[in-house]
Amino acid sequence: MNKKRFIIVCIMIILFIGLRFVLSSKSNTNKEPLSSNYEYHQKVQEFVSKEKGTDPNKEITTNEGGYTGVLIKNKQALLKATDTDGMISINDKITQSLEYISKSYGECKNLKGNELSGYYSENKGNISTILGISDLESFSKFISKLSFIDQGKISEANIDDSAQKGFSNEEVKFTLKLKADNAKEQEFSITSTIQDNNPKNIKLYWT
Repeated sequence: MNKKRFIIVCIMIILFIGLRFVLSSKSNTNKEPLSSNYEYHQKVQEFVSKEKGTDPNKEITTNEGGYTGVLIKNKQALLKATDTDGMISINDKITQSLEYISKSYGECKNLKGNELSGYYSENKGNISTILGISDLESFSKFISKLSFIDQGKISEANIDDSAQKGFSNEEVKFTLKLKADNAKEQEFSITSTIQDNNPKNIKLYWT
């Protein structure tokens, strides 16, 4: 009789341990998408906070709230051709490009002939990486298009509503209108491509 009770008790203990293991595994499985959603929400919050500057009560319609960079408008137009991660990556690359454009235009706007050629030779690595421009002739045309800035600076960038996929799912084509603080504007055609099959690693080609 005692032997039968012992066997029953052992079976109950094994069943109890097994039940706890199953419930624990189910709980951990449920936490994974919650953690993933939380991380995604954090990323979007950081993106929105960056756009709003230091004062979250002021909307980004002007450079208010402590925001000192170039204002990039209508980013949501990119969602016609890419997802949220793609939109954020392209926005970051535009910001990087505009910083470099302001620097390089200031340095070579008065250069002609051999001087401009020398500048291109010294900086062609960055020019290719950041602007997607790989020859002197294209760079010279690009600098000429920046003459609208004159003695001022770029104050605003507006993405056109006509954003679309390129020849493959890895390409996004769109038009970016730049505006200087002297109210003059210029349009640029941009193609964004994914590098090394990594959606977070993209390159912009400006023309």
